Amino acid sequence: MNTYKVDDNNTNPKKNSLFKELLVSSFSFIKSLKDQSILVTVEKNYTFIMFLTFVGLVYIFNSLYAERQATKVDILEKQIKELKSEYMTINAKLSRSRKQSEVTIVADTIGLKLLKEPPFKLIVKAN
Repeated sequence: MNTYKVDDNNTNPKKNSLFKELLVSSFSFIKSLKDQSILVTVEKNYTFIMFLTFVGLVYIFNSLYAERQATKVDILEKQIKELKSEYMTINAKLSRSRKQSEVTIVADTIGLKLLKEPPFKLIVKAN
Protein backbone atom coordinates (compact mmCIF):
# COMPACT_ATOMS: atom_id res chain seq x y z
CA MET A 1 0.00 0.00 0.00
CA ASN A 2 1.26 3.50 -0.86
CA THR A 3 1.64 5.87 2.04
CA TYR A 4 2.83 9.43 2.21
CA LYS A 5 5.66 9.89 4.64
CA VAL A 6 6.45 13.31 6.04
CA ASP A 7 10.12 13.93 6.62
CA ASP A 8 10.52 15.95 9.82
CA ASN A 9 14.23 16.58 9.14
CA ASN A 10 13.44 18.94 6.23
CA THR A 11 12.12 21.76 8.42
CA ASN A 12 13.97 25.02 8.13
CA PRO A 13 16.31 25.53 11.14
CA LYS A 14 16.11 29.32 10.80
CA LYS A 15 12.33 29.22 11.11
CA ASN A 16 12.55 27.00 14.16
CA SER A 17 15.14 29.17 15.88
CA LEU A 18 13.20 32.36 15.13
CA PHE A 19 10.01 30.82 16.46
CA LYS A 20 11.80 29.60 19.57
CA GLU A 21 13.30 33.05 20.19
CA LEU A 22 9.92 34.70 19.82
CA LEU A 23 8.31 32.17 22.11
CA VAL A 24 11.04 32.52 24.76
CA SER A 25 10.92 36.33 24.64
CA SER A 26 7.13 36.38 24.98
CA PHE A 27 7.27 33.97 27.91
CA SER A 28 10.01 36.01 29.56
CA PHE A 29 7.90 39.15 29.10
CA ILE A 30 4.92 37.46 30.72
CA LYS A 31 7.12 36.13 33.53
CA SER A 32 8.55 39.62 34.13
CA LEU A 33 5.00 40.96 34.33
CA LYS A 34 4.23 38.36 36.95
CA ASP A 35 7.39 38.93 38.99
CA GLN A 36 7.55 42.72 38.92
CA SER A 37 5.07 45.50 39.25
CA ILE A 38 3.38 46.81 36.13
CA LEU A 39 5.07 50.22 36.29
CA VAL A 40 8.58 48.75 36.35
CA THR A 41 7.72 46.51 33.38
CA VAL A 42 6.27 49.43 31.44
CA GLU A 43 9.36 51.52 32.13
CA LYS A 44 11.68 48.76 30.96
CA ASN A 45 9.67 48.07 27.80
CA TYR A 46 8.59 51.65 27.02
CA THR A 47 10.10 51.72 23.54
CA PHE A 48 8.58 48.36 22.65
CA ILE A 49 5.13 49.46 23.87
CA MET A 50 5.41 52.70 21.88
CA PHE A 51 6.42 50.72 18.80
CA LEU A 52 3.39 48.42 19.19
CA THR A 53 1.14 51.45 19.63
CA PHE A 54 2.56 53.03 16.49
CA VAL A 55 2.10 49.82 14.48
CA GLY A 56 -1.49 49.57 15.73
CA LEU A 57 -2.24 53.15 14.69
CA VAL A 58 -0.70 52.59 11.26
CA TYR A 59 -2.78 49.43 10.85
CA ILE A 60 -6.01 51.26 11.75
CA PHE A 61 -5.19 54.20 9.47
CA ASN A 62 -4.32 51.89 6.60
CA SER A 63 -7.57 49.93 6.88
CA LEU A 64 -9.66 53.14 6.99
CA TYR A 65 -7.76 54.56 4.03
CA ALA A 66 -8.30 51.35 2.02
CA GLU A 67 -12.05 51.42 2.72
CA ARG A 68 -12.25 55.07 1.65
CA GLN A 69 -10.37 54.33 -1.56
CA ALA A 70 -12.62 51.33 -2.31
CA THR A 71 -15.68 53.56 -1.88
CA LYS A 72 -14.20 56.14 -4.27
CA VAL A 73 -13.47 53.42 -6.82
CA ASP A 74 -17.07 52.20 -6.64
CA ILE A 75 -18.41 55.72 -7.16
CA LEU A 76 -16.10 56.30 -10.12
CA GLU A 77 -17.06 52.98 -11.70
CA LYS A 78 -20.75 53.97 -11.51
CA GLN A 79 -19.94 57.32 -13.12
CA ILE A 80 -18.01 55.56 -15.89
CA LYS A 81 -21.00 53.30 -16.63
CA GLU A 82 -23.33 56.32 -16.81
CA LEU A 83 -20.96 58.25 -19.07
CA LYS A 84 -20.49 55.24 -21.37
CA SER A 85 -24.23 54.86 -21.80
CA GLU A 86 -24.59 58.60 -22.43
CA TYR A 87 -21.79 58.45 -25.01
CA MET A 88 -23.41 55.54 -26.82
CA THR A 89 -26.78 57.35 -26.89
CA ILE A 90 -25.28 60.56 -28.26
CA ASN A 91 -23.18 58.64 -30.79
CA ALA A 92 -26.28 56.77 -32.05
CA LYS A 93 -28.23 60.03 -32.41
CA LEU A 94 -25.33 61.64 -34.28
CA SER A 95 -24.90 58.75 -36.69
CA ARG A 96 -28.67 58.73 -37.32
CA SER A 97 -28.69 62.48 -38.00
CA ARG A 98 -25.86 62.15 -40.56
CA LYS A 99 -27.92 59.94 -42.85
CA GLN A 100 -28.96 61.53 -46.14
CA SER A 101 -32.64 60.99 -45.46
CA GLU A 102 -32.40 62.88 -42.16
CA VAL A 103 -30.36 65.67 -43.77
CA THR A 104 -32.99 66.11 -46.53
CA ILE A 105 -35.78 66.36 -43.95
CA VAL A 106 -33.89 69.10 -42.07
CA ALA A 107 -32.99 70.85 -45.36
CA ASP A 108 -36.65 70.84 -46.47
CA THR A 109 -37.68 72.63 -43.29
CA ILE A 110 -35.14 75.37 -44.07
CA GLY A 111 -36.29 75.59 -47.69
CA LEU A 112 -33.42 73.82 -49.45
CA LYS A 113 -34.15 71.21 -52.12
CA LEU A 114 -32.10 68.36 -53.52
CA LEU A 115 -30.49 68.92 -56.92
CA LYS A 116 -32.07 67.00 -59.77
CA GLU A 117 -29.07 67.44 -62.05
CA PRO A 118 -25.45 67.04 -61.13
CA PRO A 119 -23.42 70.10 -60.19
CA PHE A 120 -21.36 71.80 -62.87
CA LYS A 121 -18.16 73.80 -62.87
CA LEU A 122 -18.20 77.54 -63.40
CA ILE A 123 -15.36 78.83 -65.53
CA VAL A 124 -14.58 82.51 -65.19
CA LYS A 125 -12.47 84.03 -67.99
CA ALA A 126 -10.01 86.68 -66.95
CA ASN A 127 -10.29 89.98 -68.95
